[in-house]
Amino acid sequence: GREYFDMLLRHRHGLELDADRLHAFGQRLFDTTLEELRAETRRLRGDGDVAALAARIQADHPPADEVLAGYRAGMEAARDFVREHGLVDLPPVEQLRVVETPAFLRHRILLAAYHEPAPNDASQTGWYYPTPPASEAALGQHNTLSLRHTCVHEAWPGHHLQFVTANRNPVAATLPRLTNPSATLFEGWALYCEQLMQEQGFLDAPESRFVLLRDRLWRALRVVLDVELHTQGLGIEEAAGRMRDALGFTRDQAMADLIWYTRAPTVPMGYATGWALITATRTRLREREADFDLRDFHNRLLAEGSIALPWVLRSQYGQPLWESVQQQVFGPE
Repeated sequence: GREYFDMLLRHRHGLELDADRLHAFGQRLFDTTLEELRAETRRLRGDGDVAALAARIQADHPPADEVLAGYRAGMEAARDFVREHGLVDLPPVEQLRVVETPAFLRHRILLAAYHEPAPNDASQTGWYYPTPPASEAALGQHNTLSLRHTCVHEAWPGHHLQFVTANRNPVAATLPRLTNPSATLFEGWALYCEQLMQEQGFLDAPESRFVLLRDRLWRALRVVLDVELHTQGLGIEEAAGRMRDALGFTRDQAMADLIWYTRAPTVPMGYATGWALITATRTRLREREADFDLRDFHNRLLAEGSIALPWVLRSQYGQPLWESVQQQVFGPE
């Protein structure tokens, strides 16, 4: 309900807003991202047929028996790129294992999933589970471009780096922080990393910006649906239809996503909300600091664990900057 949703926004995610203001942000982001996506499609195809371009991209995929090797190679390449370009400090001890999703979990993990290491794991081993594609359509979800984006989001410099960094930091690994995670940080960071790695040249295919914008559109719609499902009485079937119309999802894809939304209020909104806050903060800091250091910015973002991103921004950069960023992202109250 609305009261519980608003409580989570404030007390779990540190956001000084209510569901209505969050919904307005999500709708604005959806509208502007859709315009950008259509413009990018016209640039690449000469028309605005987003679905046709998406289908062409999905048709370019590795053989089913090479998907696992593709993820392993992609994650290693992403890690090397982050290290060579000095984008963020790398943890000295970690491992990332890429193995097929166990058979008993494949009904729940339709595409892939990352499982982070425990805080007290001496080896800091994370696991990435791609689900073996059972059809040509499923194989298309592991297409060459999306595979590379996934390696960024899930591993380097995305989730794996962020969680390992949090686990090895004594401040970040305290019990209150470990028991109060916020998707504004860990999912916002991973979505920001896709943008970062395109800016830096790792995601350099001609269609990479199209993939990035399409994924951002999905995350913007998550904000809208998260609010409407939990505070406005939106039905799950209607929500699935909107995902089909806006994103081209099948009903099964939409329902798998939406069942998770219904069980995790305010988590789906964390991706786009966190991305927007990180991007706006970076912009503000670049404007005011002639010697802005991108690596230091990333290190400071990750220094305090997986707690609410607004708390991290206030702690690292002060209340005035946070208020400026909040108004830029969400608009005036």
